[in-house]
Amino acid sequence: MRIKWLKISIVDRYLRREIFQSFLTALVFLSFIFLMFQILKLAEYLIEHGVAVSQFIEMIGYILMSFLPLGLPVAFLIGVLSAFARMSADSEVVALKSTGYGITRLSLPVFSLSALVVLGSLFVNLSLVPWAETSKRRLLLKLGNSRFTQMIREGTFSTGLENVLVYAEKSNPENGRMERVFLYDERDPARPLAIVAKNGEIIRVVNPAGDSEGMLLQLQQGTVFDSEVNSSSTRRILFEVYQMWLDLAGSIAELTVKPTMFTFQELLEARKTDRKFDVELWRRVATAISPIFFVLIAMGFGITRTRTHRASVMLISLLILAVFWQLQVASIQWANKSTFSPGLWLSIPNFAVLFAGFWSFRRASW
Repeated sequence: MRIKWLKISIVDRYLRREIFQSFLTALVFLSFIFLMFQILKLAEYLIEHGVAVSQFIEMIGYILMSFLPLGLPVAFLIGVLSAFARMSADSEVVALKSTGYGITRLSLPVFSLSALVVLGSLFVNLSLVPWAETSKRRLLLKLGNSRFTQMIREGTFSTGLENVLVYAEKSNPENGRMERVFLYDERDPARPLAIVAKNGEIIRVVNPAGDSEGMLLQLQQGTVFDSEVNSSSTRRILFEVYQMWLDLAGSIAELTVKPTMFTFQELLEARKTDRKFDVELWRRVATAISPIFFVLIAMGFGITRTRTHRASVMLISLLILAVFWQLQVASIQWANKSTFSPGLWLSIPNFAVLFAGFWSFRRASW
């Protein structure tokens, strides 16, 4: 009996369910592994800087959203490989072949599922991730502000500021005000400063949009001892008001505006003046559409290579992904240096997977 290709059958629904379950399992597992690499930094925010549990959960959400552009294609590849490896090991693929379902016909529901993953990846790459990265930056600035006021404690030398030592006899972490302050600033090793002030205050600096830009340490009624190391000379300067801009030690790179924070519309405008934004746009698109290129290679290796060794699914996935991401890194470098369209360079990894997929798919055909 001839199978109608476009008719959705029980087999199609069964196959989609098997792949979708493996896909979700892989996505949850990969997300957990990714969070494990971030756990030390997250624990620092929670314990050392006194971050609220709600802000901690919010930070985890932003981190997971930033992981999705990589996680979705990887999880889909593992999902297809796992599903077909299990079906092949249980002889289900052979049984389906005997009823008229060839491997080409079985690929149709897989391609339809990959199209849904691609649509989700495009939304994540072009809309969700820029929002998550921008929101994460704002939260880091907010946490950094509270971190400054929390770290300066009464009667204790505070060393959390970058190359700045602060001592306050009295300190109020709620409003950032201090009394009888001593500060030693060696950000310029050639001219270290020692400052004594009657009062001090940490002021939050915001932009017109209300987002925090940083912190300003303002000291009142004090003395600056300015030393020059090379000449061994010291100057004594009295002041009524002294202001110092405070940086987040070790976090400046996280707080800068990155191309990943640009929305789709912003990238379209920025690409006209700077090639790196054009490369960023094509990188997002190429990564988002990669699941549809993974179909053939996942089905091919899932059937031919894992009939008796289902444990090799993860190894095969890692090998495919290692080659894919190495090619993508090289393509990004070539695209930044070349005068050709970045779209051509960023398509190389996907087409390499496609050619390998055709080879493995033909080997799996019978």
